[in-house]
Amino acid sequence: MNIVLFVSTMATAAIATYFVTRRFGGFRTIATLLCLGVLAGTTSLPALASTDIAALGAKSNTLEPGQQQLEEDLKLTPTGKQYSGIEYAKGAERGEPMTDQQIREAIQFDTSEDLTVNVASGSVILSGTVKDKDRAREIVDEIKGIPGVHEVTFELGLEKAQTS
Repeated sequence: MNIVLFVSTMATAAIATYFVTRRFGGFRTIATLLCLGVLAGTTSLPALASTDIAALGAKSNTLEPGQQQLEEDLKLTPTGKQYSGIEYAKGAERGEPMTDQQIREAIQFDTSEDLTVNVASGSVILSGTVKDKDRAREIVDEIKGIPGVHEVTFELGLEKAQTS
């Protein structure tokens, strides 16, 4: 509602400015005042972004349940055959950080799937094919729990198509 009021006020001011400047020629003063009014009005308006959309990509512990579900649904492709995204490990103490090689070996040892794992400075990139979305979710959560992992980027094909 505030936007409608603001836009109508600005439109009225613009029309009034046009007629006043044609009649009196005080264009610079009125144009300056109009610009200041627009600047003051637009900077005082609240943010208009939807909280669901604004939260995309946020750390999962900061999201509300509805936002978490939206985030999870967006990781699944429309065909339901691909599960992808990026997630960040929680900042809680999880033990002594492992080296990149140790992280890679831990991931390959813990998963029976044939996955390609790349690790650089605690950032894990995971690709391959898994049985279904639930197994993909388990793997990503397990990797986030490994000491030294900061983020997990994943692009996993699903043998069994899923719906969100």
